[in-house]
Amino acid sequence: MFENALIVAGGYLIGSIPVGVVVVSLVLSRKGAVLADPLAVIDGVPAANAEGDDMLDIVLDTVDGTLRSIPPQNRKNPESIAESVRRAVRAAVNEAWGKKPICKVLVNLIGTKG
Repeated sequence: MFENALIVAGGYLIGSIPVGVVVVSLVLSRKGAVLADPLAVIDGVPAANAEGDDMLDIVLDTVDGTLRSIPPQNRKNPESIAESVRRAVRAAVNEAWGKKPICKVLVNLIGTKG
């Protein structure tokens, strides 16, 4: 009955082929300093790419590289950081796997406003 149905999830159209989900969690100060190692969870994504590289390592290396590429003065906007990391992770997984997963980035801000 729903063989060719499309499901809208978070703005993405998903057909009958699973695309997987990647969730990244960041802990930053309000000034944009990274306060803890990023964490990531993958679901519905292979554990390794065709070359045997661990997919979680690919994701975390991408997060690290993306955060390092953003100048400290530009890290004060959590929405901008989340979007930069989301796009980079999605592209890295697509390159490693050939499919674009749904990616979510949670930015946790620590510290007082000011």
